[in-house]
Amino acid sequence: MTKRVTTRHQPSKLAIYHSTRFRHVGNGFPAMVAAAYGGDIAKALTDDDDKVFAKVRAWQKRQGQQPDNFRAIVLENAILEAGYDPDDLRGLIDDVEPE
Repeated sequence: MTKRVTTRHQPSKLAIYHSTRFRHVGNGFPAMVAAAYGGDIAKALTDDDDKVFAKVRAWQKRQGQQPDNFRAIVLENAILEAGYDPDDLRGLIDDVEPE
């Protein structure tokens, strides 16, 4: 007998997956994605990272914020997680093209 997953549990699983997928950019990024997508996190999960980054940058502009270079942020976070000092690799991060 397989365990039945009810719709009552699906929203929390969707939120956990959303948070897990986008937290690699930063702790506040999942909330930015949700805001940029008008709360439709299921739609955000179907888009690739480039599309999500573009949508969040557009949302940041509408909010009057300076848009972030999310590709550079992801690269810097990966360098940190690998145990390197980003300052030692600054040239690589600075060369990442903004979206």
